[in-house]
Amino acid sequence: MRKIQNLRICVLKQYELLLALHVAYLLEFPSEKEKYDFIEIPNIDYVRKIKETIDIAECKRLIKYIQSFKDESVSINIAIGLDDCYEINERLMDRKYIEKYLGYRTLEQFVTLLKEFAKKIHWDSFFYENIDFYQNIINIMNNLPKNLDLTDINHFYGVKNRKYICILSVLMNGGFGPKDKKGNLYYVRGIEYNEEKQKFKIDEKYLCECMFHEFSHPVVNALVDKYFSSFVHIDDIYKEAILNGLPKTYQNKKVLLYEYFVRANANVLVRKYYPDIIISEWIKNLGFIYLEKLADYIYQNFEGYSNYEDFFKKELVDFFNDIRK
Repeated sequence: MRKIQNLRICVLKQYELLLALHVAYLLEFPSEKEKYDFIEIPNIDYVRKIKETIDIAECKRLIKYIQSFKDESVSINIAIGLDDCYEINERLMDRKYIEKYLGYRTLEQFVTLLKEFAKKIHWDSFFYENIDFYQNIINIMNNLPKNLDLTDINHFYGVKNRKYICILSVLMNGGFGPKDKKGNLYYVRGIEYNEEKQKFKIDEKYLCECMFHEFSHPVVNALVDKYFSSFVHIDDIYKEAILNGLPKTYQNKKVLLYEYFVRANANVLVRKYYPDIIISEWIKNLGFIYLEKLADYIYQNFEGYSNYEDFFKKELVDFFNDIRK
């Protein structure tokens, strides 16, 4: 664990175990990889150690649960709700969300099996044996701006008393932005590691922008849900996004809106630290063809509003409805 200003950074033991189970399973059944595209299996010693540590034949019941998860974020939402002894922390565990997407039996049964398996394979010992590797992962966050201040998010969205936690791993790609039952926000990020060069692949601007992206999701998703009926032209925007390369994972009208506003807001927030940052063409080519227009509008018109929801309902929804003009 490390802290940079008001950001706590770690490799989370509980999440590493869940990711390692996915990795061990996919190493045994590589044809299943498409179903778990958020899992990364780099050709490194760390992964080979996982393969030696986890025997898939000994955890068939755990794998049955993993196969039944209805959403990619189930694992991380379970992990952030477990204490250091793999017990449910009722103050943090968002049962309502997890049970909606669990897909098989009960959360208690899964956690019991996970705890038993962690003890059986001596996962705590494995984790601490690799602590130097984890520390090197954590150290990449030194590349964030020295003047980084996450209260920017508080001011922008009009929220208070949020804790910001960053969880890193080489066993996943992309990112997640969950929150726990107490409202703590998480930036969960996959990190690419080249063992031959013994270097992590780092784009500091992208790393920072992705952080604002993930920390924005809980607020933005709730607002889109609340005002979804006001997006009167969403059908046309959705069809156009699909025709322009929208990935299947975003092919849901609410999810498209989540991503549009989160990506635009992240771009606005990161401009304080990287004024020359631009919206990459590859993002536009994923179907977000109006993203630059949306981000510029937010940047130029947000000032004067007391909080983001006020801006969103009074001005931003109408702008988005007419964005194709």
